[in-house]
Amino acid sequence: MRKRVVPMLFMLLLLIGLGACNNNGKTDVDVIKEEVILAVGMTKEITLPDHDEVDVGNKYVLTIDDEGLITTLLTGKTTINIFKNKVLVKEVTVTVMEKVREVELFGPEEFYLTDEVSYNFKIKPLNGFNKFKYVIENEAIMTIDEEGLVTPRKAGKTTIKIVSLQDNDIFDEIVVSVKSVALISQEEELTIGKWNFTKTKDIYGSIEDYLSDDKEFDKAIIHNIDINNEVVIDKNIILEGINSSFNNEVNLASEEITLQNLIFTGDAIITATNALKTLSFLDNQIENINGDFLVLDNYQNLNIINNTFNDISKTAIKLANINSSSKTLIEKNEIDGADIAISMIAEERMKINSFIKIYRNQIKAVQTGFKIDLGGENLITNALLYARFNEVSDYQLAIDSVDNNSFEFTFNYWDTLDLDFDKFINIDEKYLLGHYQNKEDILSEEKYRPENPIIVYLEEIIDEIYLGDTFQLEPVVLPYTADLSNIAITISNSNILNVTRTWLLEPVKSGMVELTLAALNIKETANKYPIKVTTDPGIHFEFDNPTRDLTVGSEINITAKPFPFDIADAEVSFISSNTEIATVNENGKIIINGVGPFSITVSISDPVVVSEQLDFVSYDNFDENNILDFITQKQLIYTKVFDIYLHGAGIQKSTHNENVSRLLFHNYLITEDIIPVAAGFRPGIKFSSEIPNEYKYNDDNVVWIVVHDTGNNNAGSGAELHARYLHNQINEGGREASW
Repeated sequence: MRKRVVPMLFMLLLLIGLGACNNNGKTDVDVIKEEVILAVGMTKEITLPDHDEVDVGNKYVLTIDDEGLITTLLTGKTTINIFKNKVLVKEVTVTVMEKVREVELFGPEEFYLTDEVSYNFKIKPLNGFNKFKYVIENEAIMTIDEEGLVTPRKAGKTTIKIVSLQDNDIFDEIVVSVKSVALISQEEELTIGKWNFTKTKDIYGSIEDYLSDDKEFDKAIIHNIDINNEVVIDKNIILEGINSSFNNEVNLASEEITLQNLIFTGDAIITATNALKTLSFLDNQIENINGDFLVLDNYQNLNIINNTFNDISKTAIKLANINSSSKTLIEKNEIDGADIAISMIAEERMKINSFIKIYRNQIKAVQTGFKIDLGGENLITNALLYARFNEVSDYQLAIDSVDNNSFEFTFNYWDTLDLDFDKFINIDEKYLLGHYQNKEDILSEEKYRPENPIIVYLEEIIDEIYLGDTFQLEPVVLPYTADLSNIAITISNSNILNVTRTWLLEPVKSGMVELTLAALNIKETANKYPIKVTTDPGIHFEFDNPTRDLTVGSEINITAKPFPFDIADAEVSFISSNTEIATVNENGKIIINGVGPFSITVSISDPVVVSEQLDFVSYDNFDENNILDFITQKQLIYTKVFDIYLHGAGIQKSTHNENVSRLLFHNYLITEDIIPVAAGFRPGIKFSSEIPNEYKYNDDNVVWIVVHDTGNNNAGSGAELHARYLHNQINEGGREASW
């Protein structure tokens, strides 16, 4: 047995040796792999193992020196392979990104100790180097992890900064306030969010204990407590509930109060003293109330948002003696079952910048939806007073208004398309326009902008306008509080009818057009109005020879075009007043047979009777050496009208008649009296001699001359006389001039 031990041991060692070699006879080595992400222009030193060769896949992307320092050059991705004895020992994959130019930090500027908060950031360009770090100025107040999740430590103020690992100068920051929170609870210790409350630090056993303590907190949370006694809140407070309720009166006797996520039942009622300035009533649940519930008097600012009111025996929201400068927002509440859903009384005229806005509430199973008494003072007001996008159903009275006022109820759902106006007391029908047939049709929050109209229409429009007349459009926008400038008025053909910036219609020529009136952002509600531009019937003429150069044997072709547009195809007849001088055929071709004056009468008889007379004079001949004959030949009998359009920053149109003579006078006597360049006046400044040769027209390097037409129709006011006047003013009176 001992003789077989050595061969078996040899075989085992041989197998181990063979297994340590690859198919090429090379030894296998565990390759170290590393990934690096950098920006263009960055450097990073990597660890180089024992090696004798370093290979960079793409040398345009980066370089690496003998110490392992990577310097990036261009964006891209490449691999650095490090070898020892031609065996790969390390592989570094490097991604080089665009330089980041800018970073923006997103997150709250303030939050409470119990809030779960995170921050994020955005870079430019989006494909830039996205390696950043968060830095907290005072970590005794809060800390933050790599994902941007915050852990509060205590109340206070600090700065959170996001800094690029590419460059410390690329950063953004937010100054953050961490707000303190007290807990009203029977617990000895409780954790909410990431904050731990304790009895000895920030837990109170009752709301009375909290209100009587001089210690100030930014917010108080009531936890698992039902309060059945009357409560007077006499300190500014944000009071938030967790499974807690009030079953009795809550009197608000401080300036700034927020009540949130609380339950109110039974005998609960909220009242306020004159001390109250601002109340935010948010996300609360109110049910089975035995009388009025939210009863406020003479407040200044009020936000009632996202609450549910169920089974209120009297009035759910009762606002009396509304301050003339107050700002009231009632939004996204559900009121199911009440005598009156919302009651509002104002005894004074509401001031500019004040408002009552009632948005997107659901009101049903009520005796009266809205009861309004604005004291007869708000028929005309600059305040914003409206209820919009509300759903109101199952009511006896939708609106009961004591007085006539300008409170607007456009764009609501009233559970019917055909309104019963007996259920809308003292409301002008114009303030009910735009009501929805289906509540699903209510305009979404995403599409709504208060300044933009939803519907725009014309109370008065014409279907026909005569040339020479104008018509002033007066658009009406809904809602009435929208900005009238956010509408679009277009004409299908501005060559027929033009509309000015002040919405004045100006006819240009006869024809049919379509006027489109729409809100800028809601084109589907556009209204279209056909308009006919017309005028008294007549005939336009075109001549192939409009001059007085008419002699025996001459021919003229007249094209007759009846107008307005709707008689353009009418049949036209031509009659000569003297066929011995000129004849004309049915197509308007005139042949001159003799000498003297004659006329051509052009007429249409159907569908209207129109007749035009064209006067001519024919001559036996013209003497080419006679200047008067030459001028006569170049004079026009009839001239054309041209529309000239100038295109630049805008389009400017001008209308001009053709000149009455086709003559150009030139090479006539020019009187020169050039004023030399001198101080005090500017007849012109010589240009630099360093101009291209192709522009050197003269020794003074003048490239162009602007000629001013200084003459007019007054006696003695020709161009030469005006020039002499200016010359004398300069030489004799010392007048400074530029001409």
